[in-house]
Amino acid sequence: MYCFFSVLQYNLFVFCIVLYTTTFGTAFPAYNGRAVYGDTMTTELIRKLNDQMRSNLFFQSARNRVVMTAGFAALKADTQLLALKAIQQYNDFNEDNDPYEEHDCVFVTVQGLNIMGKFDYYDNDMCYASEDPSDSTKTIRVFTIMLAEEY
Repeated sequence: MYCFFSVLQYNLFVFCIVLYTTTFGTAFPAYNGRAVYGDTMTTELIRKLNDQMRSNLFFQSARNRVVMTAGFAALKADTQLLALKAIQQYNDFNEDNDPYEEHDCVFVTVQGLNIMGKFDYYDNDMCYASEDPSDSTKTIRVFTIMLAEEY
Protein backbone atom coordinates (compact mmCIF):
# COMPACT_ATOMS: atom_id res chain seq x y z
CA MET A 1 0.00 0.00 0.00
CA TYR A 2 1.40 3.39 -0.94
CA CYS A 3 0.55 6.51 1.02
CA PHE A 4 0.63 9.98 -0.40
CA PHE A 5 -1.07 13.28 0.10
CA SER A 6 -2.92 14.96 -2.69
CA VAL A 7 -2.52 18.73 -2.83
CA LEU A 8 -5.98 19.13 -1.32
CA GLN A 9 -5.22 16.73 1.52
CA TYR A 10 -1.92 18.46 2.21
CA ASN A 11 -3.54 21.90 2.29
CA LEU A 12 -6.24 20.60 4.63
CA PHE A 13 -3.56 19.06 6.86
CA VAL A 14 -1.63 22.35 7.02
CA PHE A 15 -4.86 24.27 7.72
CA CYS A 16 -5.68 21.92 10.63
CA ILE A 17 -2.21 22.37 12.14
CA VAL A 18 -2.44 26.16 11.83
CA LEU A 19 -5.93 26.13 13.37
CA TYR A 20 -4.84 23.86 16.22
CA THR A 21 -1.70 25.92 16.82
CA THR A 22 -3.57 29.22 16.96
CA THR A 23 -6.15 27.70 19.31
CA PHE A 24 -3.91 25.74 21.69
CA GLY A 25 -0.50 27.35 21.20
CA THR A 26 1.28 24.25 19.91
CA ALA A 27 0.65 21.87 17.04
CA PHE A 28 1.88 18.78 18.81
CA PRO A 29 1.79 18.21 22.55
CA ALA A 30 5.08 17.00 23.97
CA TYR A 31 6.13 14.62 26.69
CA ASN A 32 9.80 14.95 27.64
CA GLY A 33 10.40 16.47 24.21
CA ARG A 34 8.63 13.62 22.40
CA ALA A 35 5.16 13.34 20.95
CA VAL A 36 2.44 12.12 23.28
CA TYR A 37 0.97 8.93 21.86
CA GLY A 38 -2.11 8.78 24.02
CA ASP A 39 -3.21 7.89 27.51
CA THR A 40 -2.02 4.30 27.13
CA MET A 41 1.57 5.25 26.38
CA THR A 42 3.97 4.01 28.96
CA THR A 43 7.71 4.25 28.63
CA GLU A 44 8.08 1.03 30.57
CA LEU A 45 5.98 -0.96 28.11
CA ILE A 46 7.73 0.55 25.08
CA ARG A 47 11.08 -0.36 26.64
CA LYS A 48 9.90 -3.92 27.34
CA LEU A 49 8.63 -4.40 23.76
CA ASN A 50 11.85 -2.96 22.32
CA ASP A 51 14.02 -5.18 24.52
CA GLN A 52 12.01 -8.28 23.60
CA MET A 53 12.36 -7.61 19.90
CA ARG A 54 16.03 -6.63 20.08
CA SER A 55 16.92 -9.78 22.01
CA ASN A 56 15.13 -11.93 19.38
CA LEU A 57 16.33 -10.32 16.14
CA PHE A 58 16.21 -13.59 14.20
CA PHE A 59 12.49 -14.02 14.94
CA GLN A 60 10.46 -11.70 12.77
CA SER A 61 6.70 -11.46 12.65
CA ALA A 62 4.11 -9.33 10.96
CA ARG A 63 4.42 -6.89 13.89
CA ASN A 64 8.23 -6.94 14.24
CA ARG A 65 10.54 -6.40 11.30
CA VAL A 66 14.30 -6.14 11.03
CA VAL A 67 15.88 -4.35 8.09
CA MET A 68 19.47 -3.48 7.25
CA THR A 69 21.01 -0.74 5.21
CA ALA A 70 23.15 -1.35 2.13
CA GLY A 71 26.32 -0.60 4.09
CA PHE A 72 25.56 -3.18 6.75
CA ALA A 73 24.44 -5.72 4.14
CA ALA A 74 27.79 -5.31 2.35
CA LEU A 75 29.73 -6.49 5.41
CA LYS A 76 31.05 -10.04 5.55
CA ALA A 77 28.61 -12.53 7.06
CA ASP A 78 30.79 -13.22 10.11
CA THR A 79 30.97 -9.48 10.86
CA GLN A 80 27.19 -9.20 10.53
CA LEU A 81 26.67 -12.10 12.94
CA LEU A 82 29.06 -10.60 15.49
CA ALA A 83 27.21 -7.28 15.21
CA LEU A 84 23.81 -8.92 15.62
CA LYS A 85 25.02 -10.79 18.67
CA ALA A 86 26.43 -7.58 20.18
CA ILE A 87 23.15 -5.75 19.51
CA GLN A 88 21.11 -8.55 21.08
CA GLN A 89 23.28 -8.58 24.20
CA TYR A 90 23.59 -4.80 24.54
CA ASN A 91 22.47 -3.49 27.92
CA ASP A 92 24.60 -0.41 28.53
CA PHE A 93 21.70 2.04 28.41
CA ASN A 94 22.20 5.23 30.36
CA GLU A 95 21.06 8.84 30.57
CA ASP A 96 23.39 9.92 27.74
CA ASN A 97 22.45 7.31 25.12
CA ASP A 98 18.85 6.63 26.20
CA PRO A 99 17.36 9.90 27.50
CA TYR A 100 13.73 8.71 27.10
CA GLU A 101 14.44 5.29 28.66
CA GLU A 102 12.81 3.42 25.76
CA HIS A 103 15.89 1.42 24.70
CA ASP A 104 15.13 2.50 21.14
CA CYS A 105 18.68 3.02 19.87
CA VAL A 106 21.83 0.93 20.22
CA PHE A 107 25.47 1.68 19.34
CA VAL A 108 28.05 -1.10 19.27
CA THR A 109 31.59 -1.42 17.90
CA VAL A 110 32.47 -4.65 16.14
CA GLN A 111 35.82 -5.26 14.46
CA GLY A 112 36.48 -1.52 14.52
CA LEU A 113 33.15 -0.66 12.87
CA ASN A 114 30.59 1.55 14.60
CA ILE A 115 27.19 -0.05 14.13
CA MET A 116 23.83 1.37 15.09
CA GLY A 117 20.38 -0.14 15.57
CA LYS A 118 17.29 2.04 15.72
CA PHE A 119 13.59 1.42 16.32
CA ASP A 120 10.82 3.13 14.39
CA TYR A 121 7.13 2.69 15.13
CA TYR A 122 4.61 2.56 12.28
CA ASP A 123 0.85 2.22 12.08
CA ASN A 124 -0.64 -1.04 10.78
CA ASP A 125 -0.56 0.19 7.17
CA MET A 126 3.12 1.16 7.47
CA CYS A 127 2.26 4.65 6.20
CA TYR A 128 2.42 6.82 9.29
CA ALA A 129 3.90 6.85 12.75
CA SER A 130 2.09 4.70 15.27
CA GLU A 131 -0.33 6.61 17.45
CA ASP A 132 0.74 4.52 20.43
CA PRO A 133 4.03 2.53 20.31
CA SER A 134 3.16 0.90 23.63
CA ASP A 135 0.18 -0.85 22.00
CA SER A 136 1.44 -3.80 19.95
CA THR A 137 -1.94 -4.12 18.19
CA LYS A 138 -1.54 -0.62 16.72
CA THR A 139 2.19 -0.72 16.08
CA ILE A 140 4.60 -2.38 13.69
CA ARG A 141 8.12 -2.14 15.08
CA VAL A 142 10.91 -1.80 12.57
CA PHE A 143 14.47 -2.22 13.79
CA THR A 144 17.01 -0.86 11.31
CA ILE A 145 20.61 -1.99 11.55
CA MET A 146 23.18 0.23 9.86
CA LEU A 147 26.72 1.48 9.92
CA ALA A 148 26.70 4.57 12.17
CA GLU A 149 28.09 6.65 9.29
CA GLU A 150 24.93 5.89 7.28
CA TYR A 151 22.67 7.68 9.76
